[in-house]
Order: sequence, then structure tokens, then C-alpha cells
Amino acid sequence: MRSSRELKEIREAISACTETLDYLDRAQDSLQGAGMWGLVDIFGGKFFSTYFKHNKMHEAQANIERAKRSLKRLSKELADVRQFEQLQVQMGDLISMADYFFDGTIADFLVQARISSSKEQIRRAQEQVWDIRQELYRLEKE
Repeated sequence: MRSSRELKEIREAISACTETLDYLDRAQDSLQGAGMWGLVDIFGGKFFSTYFKHNKMHEAQANIERAKRSLKRLSKELADVRQFEQLQVQMGDLISMADYFFDGTIADFLVQARISSSKEQIRRAQEQVWDIRQELYRLEKE
């Protein structure tokens, strides 16, 4: 049986996981939109497609920054849960997620490649945080 203190720490870590997943989901959605507008841009889009693409990229960047802060909080919360002490190295990898695209006028194809790469990084981060949360739920029930 877990102490009330241990349960409190586990629940705080679960909350941090949920918050992190929310920001990662938002970033993924924004990148999906940026990718779609990017394809329009490549295949004959005009000013508006470029505008919408960059707008979605800025949204994604803002949500990635929020996710990074949330991952730092999650890392601190996990340090309080005894079974997750060794996980800190993996969390450090997630915190170093790419600092993105905005290098001026990059060719549309390169931007699309960066969007795809960023989506994959976020997908991997989502999987890891999801797995951590599932393990925390298991610990909470023990």
C-alpha cells in the first residue's frame, strides 16, 4: 500500500504527463496544418498559402516551447517518484527537441522536410510520455 505522500507525487507526475501530452498534441496539429499549407505552397500556392503555413509553424513553435517547459516540470515530478529515478536521461533527450525552422527564406521543400522531421520527433515524445503516464497509472493502483 502506498503512502498518501507517494500517491500525491504519482498524481502530480500524471498531471504533468497529461499537460505535456496536451501541448505535444497541439504542436502536432499545428505541424499537420503547416504541412498541408506547405504542399499547397509547393504546388502553386500564392501569398495566402505561405502566410497560413508560417502561421501554423509559429503556432507549433509556441506549443513546442510550452511542451519543453512542461517536460521540465514532468522531469522534476518524476524525480519525486522513486520508480522513475533512472528515467531522467531519457527525459533530457525530449527536452532538447529541435529549435525549428525559422532561418529566413528557406526553400519550400526544405521547410516541408523540417515539418516532417519535427512531426516525427513529437510523435516519439508523445509515445514516451504516454508510456510514462501508463506506468504511473499502474503505480497509482498498486
